[in-house]
Order: sequence, then structure tokens, then C-alpha cells
Amino acid sequence: MAPHPTQPDAAASSVIEREPESAPAAAGDEPPARPAMTKKRHVVRWVLLGLLAVIVLLGLVVADAYAQSYRIYRAVKPVIPQLEQAQRFLAQGTVPPGDPLGLAIQTAERAQRDAEHARFTFRLTGALPFLGRPVKAARIGAAAAGEAAQAATTIRDMATALLGSPTGGGGHSPVFTDGTVDVGLLEGIVPNLQSLIDHLQAAKRDIAAIPDVPFAHDLPALKAKAIAESDRAIALAQQAMVGARLLPSFFGADGPKTYFLAMQNNADQRATGGDVLAYGFVRIDDGHLSLLAGGGIRDIDNPDGFSKVELPADLKWYLGHVTPRPRRRIANINLTPNFPVVAQAWSALIKRATGRQIDGAFAIDPMAIAQLLGNRALHVDAFSRPLNAGNLVQMVENQQYRLAKQVQNLVPQELIAASWGLFTNPPSVLDLVHRLGTTFKEKHFQLWSANPDLQNYITQLGWSGGFLDHQTGDYLSEVDNKLLPNKVDYYTHTTIMYNVTVHPSGSISSTCTVRLVNQTPPGESPPITDSRVGAVNRALITLFVPSGARLITSRPGADDPVDSLPNHTEDGLLVFGRALDAWPGSPGEVSFGYEVPGVIQSTPAGHVYQLTIQHQAMVNPGQLTVTVTLPEGTTARAISPSWTVHGNVATLTVALTSDFVTQLGY
Repeated sequence: MAPHPTQPDAAASSVIEREPESAPAAAGDEPPARPAMTKKRHVVRWVLLGLLAVIVLLGLVVADAYAQSYRIYRAVKPVIPQLEQAQRFLAQGTVPPGDPLGLAIQTAERAQRDAEHARFTFRLTGALPFLGRPVKAARIGAAAAGEAAQAATTIRDMATALLGSPTGGGGHSPVFTDGTVDVGLLEGIVPNLQSLIDHLQAAKRDIAAIPDVPFAHDLPALKAKAIAESDRAIALAQQAMVGARLLPSFFGADGPKTYFLAMQNNADQRATGGDVLAYGFVRIDDGHLSLLAGGGIRDIDNPDGFSKVELPADLKWYLGHVTPRPRRRIANINLTPNFPVVAQAWSALIKRATGRQIDGAFAIDPMAIAQLLGNRALHVDAFSRPLNAGNLVQMVENQQYRLAKQVQNLVPQELIAASWGLFTNPPSVLDLVHRLGTTFKEKHFQLWSANPDLQNYITQLGWSGGFLDHQTGDYLSEVDNKLLPNKVDYYTHTTIMYNVTVHPSGSISSTCTVRLVNQTPPGESPPITDSRVGAVNRALITLFVPSGARLITSRPGADDPVDSLPNHTEDGLLVFGRALDAWPGSPGEVSFGYEVPGVIQSTPAGHVYQLTIQHQAMVNPGQLTVTVTLPEGTTARAISPSWTVHGNVATLTVALTSDFVTQLGY
């Protein structure tokens, strides 16, 4: 029977199904690759899964660390506002309410504890490059806050030691009670101040070390602000250190001191403020202040002057060149604006006049007394109404000259006696210190010590009324000395126009125009006006400029025999001098054109024009306008505030109530 067509032949089937036999493997041949590749895929898969797990775990670690960093940041953030709040109140002469220093200390300590006791994720992430920056920033920020808190602790402890309870602030305090300064307490704060400076400098270093953090775009600006605030705090602490070294000796810790108190009258303008209206002799022994004597300056002065008294060279120049010729009198020898030189002259003249050897001198004016009054009033019998901050300057510098002559003569002595209580019985010590700071800044109060070391401290504190450093950049000081016997400076207003052109070489060409407007009303009687010279304000205008300046032109001219004085130098400054007459309705004006080489400074950020301005205390502050024109093709950049800039021209307008240094860049 034939086979079924669908069923394969057995022989054929066996041929089809049999696999050919493999040849024997030769020695050294590799095993089959398929199982190895499968195993490799498994390894890669597990490695990737492990890596993913590590990344996820790392992300969780970093996230937890960042969360802790943010909590520390939130804890640190309130410290600066709390310290700034305390600083504002202390700067205003009042104890801050609510104890913000204590709050700042607690806040910083909490932030430090958070950083010290953070979970391991915080420390681990901090060790990672780049990712660790926020953690490092938080850690360093907490350290900076800790240093700031330590500084705040020192401030609080010193404030409590000097002023009593932080909630106090009255006139009686541990450092000053019943007209006596505790000089031992002042000496004892020097170590505390050094500790304060150390903590502030450490805080500044920590702030500077905070790294930039991704996406924290405001961090560089915050760091710059914090560093600037640190610099200011360090400077203030260093000034306080100078004060702590000055004041004990100045207040008689090493023996009694006698000081000359001169009350100047700005209605009769002189270089340091005004002629001397009244005087006092003050004794300070182991911190106790007492007024030995006081009265009108005529009581101890000689109207004809004290001949043969040796005076400083800078003052002798004026005696030899000014017309009318000044006399060697205590009342009006203050012809240079350099107060230490004037005080030395007073010392020599007082020795001749009274036999007293003074250890130093204070100069104050009615504006200083008005500022120190605050909300109080003085009672002076010569006046029909109390003197307060609003009317004292007018009454003393103007209205007193309308009184009968015999009553006028009583005003200086009564004013000195009434004013003495402002220093010995203040309602608030902090308030007194704050107000004194303002009067020193505005030169309504100036100080000199015969002791060179103490005088050096006074200069560092800015209390001396002397020249500022003038070795760098440009310098300008306009000084007015009235030459005739009347009191019309009370009605006189001064404007100063200072135009500067900067050359590509770094030199400048300058023109300074000084204008006096005399607004004395008609009908005024002596001594406001004078029976011989009337209401004219004849003034000697001196301009103090850098030593390298060269005068090109002036009005009046250098050859004017009446109104022109020869150039001279004082303290390394060149001085131009011209006289003018300002009548009511007819202003007086002088002008100086000069060149100064090498004024512009070159810095990595560009060129810098620096101008140092010194002012003169006046009843009507001078009005200054500075216009600086920079080289063509440059653009002015205000480094200091208050400049108005348009292209390469910058303008500054200011009332002259304090000395200052200002800068322009380009």
C-alpha cells in the first residue's frame, strides 16, 4: 500500500529532524556569549537602580539640609533689623524701648544652636561641592549673627554700666550724677570696647566669607550692605575707644584741670565762629565740674591788646597784613579757622591777662546753647522772657543790642551762669551726648587740650575744629572775617559758587566766587550798625586750597593795594585773601581762578575726583554750589550722595553746616 500523501516518510523525517553534530571545541575557544550578555545586563540594571537610589537619597539629604538651612536663615534674619532698631534709638540719644538688643541676642543664640545641633544631613551636604553652598552660607551666617550678638551683649553691658537700667535714661546715671563724671567707670570700659571691636571684626570676616548661593540673587547686595554696616559699627567702636582714652584724663582723673570757656558771637563773624562775647573758667577735678568765674570778655581783656605776647606764626601773619590792624586781644584774635592755633593764642593771652595757666579751651556759640536746651528754657534777668531753642540765637546775637547799655553789660555773665546747668544737670545723659555730637559736627562747640596726647585724641574724634586731611584730591574752605565794628553778620547771607573743569591730564582749573548779601534793615542803631561805618559788612574772604594751586586771576586783582592780600600758607594749604564791602542793597563779591595739578586719582574702577569741604559756623549757613565738568567723552558717576549728573557734568548744592568729603567717578 502506498503511503498517505500527508504523512512524511520515516526516513525523510529522520533526516529533517536530526541536527548536525557540532565539531569538537578546540582548546582556548570562548564559551557561548549569550548567558554572559544577559548577566551583564542584569548588573547594569542594578547599578543604575542603585545609582538612582543614591541620587534620590542624596536629593532627600540635600532637601533636608536645605530645609534646615532655611530654618536657620529665618532664625538669623531678624537679628539685623533688631540691631538696627537699637542703633537708631541710641543714635538719637535715647535708650531703645522693648530691649531689642536682648531680642537680637536671643535670636542669634537660637540660630547658632540650630546650626550646632542640626541633623547629619546638614553637615553632610555642607561638605559637598557647589550643593553645599546654601548650608555653608547658613552656617557662616549663624556664626556672624553670633558674633553680632556677642557685640550686642557687650553694648548692653556697657550701656547698663554707664547709664543704668536699659529702661532708664534720666539725667542721673552711674557715669554722670550731680555734675560729677565717674572717671573710674570710663577707664573701666576700655577692655569692653576692645572686646566689642574684636566681635565686630569677626562678624565682618564671617559675612565676607558667606559664599554666593544659586538663585539667591539679592545675597551679594545684602552682603555688601552688611559689610558696610559692619565698617560703620567698627569705626564707631574705635571712636568710642578713643573717647574712653581721652575723657578720664580730660575730666581730671590724673589731677585737676582748668579750662577756658569762650562764648563766640556769630553776629560779629570771625574765622572760628565769632568774636568772644563772654568767658568762663571751668575747673574739673576727678570728674567734678565747677564754674570758677564768668562774665563779659571785657572783664579780663585789654581793648588795646597785650603787646609782646608771643603768638603762633599763623596768627602773626594776619596781624602783619590785615587792615585795620588787629590787636592782640582775646576777643577777636581768632582770625584763622584752625581752632587749635586760636586756642594756643588764647592760652598765652589769658596767662598775661589773668595769670592763669589753662589746660585747654572750649568754644561755644549761641547756636550750641540753643541745641543743648532741647525743650528746656533759660531764665536771664536781662531779658523779659525765657530763652528757648527757638528764640535764644535771636535774643543773644541781635535783640540784646537793643537793650539799655547797662542791661546789655549784664547779659554775658548771666548767660554763662544760666547755661552752665545745661552741662551739669542734663535731663538725659544720652540726650546730652547726642546733642553735643551735633554741636561738634557743626563747629558750634570746639575743643582744645594743651596736652599733645589728649589733643591727638580730640582730633581723631573730630572735635578740634582744625583742618581735615588734605593730602588727597581737591580741597576748599572759604572763611569770612568781619573787619569793622558792627553786628551785621546776623543779617548777612553767603553764597559760594565753585566751578571745576577736569583735564585729561588729571589737573583741574577752578573758579570760586564768594558773594555776601547784606540784608540789614534801615534804621538800626549801634552797636548793630556803627556811627562811623554804618551798616557796611567789610569782610576779609580767605580761600584755603591745595598747596600746589597756582592763582591765575582774581577779583579784586592781586595788585589791588586796598583789597588784596599776599598769598600765604597754613598747615600746608595755600591761602588766597581779598577784602570786600557788602552794603544793604549792594552785595559784595570776590572771585579766584586757579589751577591745581594731580587732583584726579586712578583706581581699578576708573578715575575719581575727590573734594574735601570745610565749613565755617555762621548764623546763616553758607550756600555752596559745586559744578564739575569732566573731560569730553566721559560720563560722570556719583560715588557719594547728593550729586546731580548730566553726561559729563555733575552739580552739588548744599547748605554748609558740617565738613564733608565727596567723590565723583568717571
